[in-house]
Amino acid sequence: MEKPPRLLSSHLLLKNRVYEVMLNRDLLTWKGVQTKKKIVSGSIHNSFKVGSYCVPVSEIITVRETEADSRTKDNGRWQKMSQKATEAYPYAFTVSCVKRARQHHWRCNDVTFHCADGTVCQQWVQTIRDQLSALREML
Repeated sequence: MEKPPRLLSSHLLLKNRVYEVMLNRDLLTWKGVQTKKKIVSGSIHNSFKVGSYCVPVSEIITVRETEADSRTKDNGRWQKMSQKATEAYPYAFTVSCVKRARQHHWRCNDVTFHCADGTVCQQWVQTIRDQLSALREML
C-alpha cells in the first residue's frame, strides 16, 4: 500500500524537546529527534531519544494559534517552558484531538507545538484546517 504524500514536515518544540512533526492526509505524527537542542531550565543539554506519536486527522477536533508564554497545558498538566525555549520558539499552535481511553471512553487532549517562525506556525494551522474541511466535505 502506498503512503499518502507528506503535506508538511518541520522540527517543532513540544515539552522542551525537539520533534520532527509530519502531516499527511490521514495522520499527524511527531517523532523525537536526536539533537543537541533539548532546552531545559535555560540551558541546552546533550542528545536524547524520545518516542513516536500519531493522531489520525479524523480524530482532530480543532487547531488554533496560541500564545507561546512560559506555561503550557498538555495532557492535563501545566508544564513550565524555559525562558530560552520561549525565546527560541516564540510562536505556538495547539491541536485538540480525541484520545481513546479505557473501556470505550474518549477524552479531549491538547498538544501544543512551538515554532521558531510565525509563518511556519500559520502554515501548520491553515494546512490542518484545510484537512479538517476536506474531511467534512467527504461526509
